[in-house]
Amino acid sequence: MFIDRAWVQKNNNIPHFSNVIKNVDKNEGVEITMNCNSDAFKWIIDFVKIKTDGDETKEELLKKNRFTSNAILQENDDQTESNLYEKMDEVTNENCLNIMVTAYFLQLQWVYRKVWDYYFKRNFSEVINKCKISLSNINPVII
Repeated sequence: MFIDRAWVQKNNNIPHFSNVIKNVDKNEGVEITMNCNSDAFKWIIDFVKIKTDGDETKEELLKKNRFTSNAILQENDDQTESNLYEKMDEVTNENCLNIMVTAYFLQLQWVYRKVWDYYFKRNFSEVINKCKISLSNINPVII
């Protein structure tokens, strides 16, 4: 999967990757290999992009007019939050732990917490019962 380097580094969008590539010359390509659930990884990238797109829209509104009303900015924030919750509706008992483990690995604590609060803690027993990964190898901090 190709991820734009500038996007990764802007605002530290994916901390794990930003830390890996921060000292690599901009003229060099970067290849990062990681083992994780590919569907969970793609879901996380899409989720983070929803947030960063909302943040960029807000920046553009402020650049166009530094006197942009708070109501317009709040409307943008509300739309971004709505889009995030719509994406979280894709979390299921089957994919929840993969998403949380991958988010934790990528150092995306805000994603981890949103999924925890929105889905995992309300559906704990169902998620654990549907779990297909060995929980014995998971860092206790994650659980």
